[in-house]
Amino acid sequence: MKLYVVTVILSGLFLLGVPAPNEAFADGGSNTSATPTPVKIARDLIKQEKYAEALSGIRDALVKDAKNADLLSLAGFSSRRMRDLDQAYEYYNMALDIDPAHKGALNYLGILYVNTGQPEKAEALLERLDNACFFTCDEYTDLKNAIEAGEAPEW
Repeated sequence: MKLYVVTVILSGLFLLGVPAPNEAFADGGSNTSATPTPVKIARDLIKQEKYAEALSGIRDALVKDAKNADLLSLAGFSSRRMRDLDQAYEYYNMALDIDPAHKGALNYLGILYVNTGQPEKAEALLERLDNACFFTCDEYTDLKNAIEAGEAPEW
């Protein structure tokens, strides 16, 4: 059923001449600006495992954009990686208050639940991820694997 709905929607958009989304728009940026967005900057720093630096930049960006679920989810991720678990819980929950279907926050919070011995809470988030993903998505697969293994390979 999900495939049928997506096919119909995409076909309709194609017929209307709406361009397909591209990666430039994935983090809220545009393809016409060379200035990286705070989300892109944070992701780049996280890839380099510079969690404290990423978190500092995220906090600065949140002053201007406090309702940005992407930034809040990345703040939770950085906090979790720095083992500030209370802060990670807070950021993930703030992101989910803004966007209850935020795949990153659902996944990351689920990983935190798995690694802190709360599999029933992780299972509930897996169900929410199943609803948030059209078919399957990396976040769903990642959390499912962590639940089945009883731990996530990375905090």
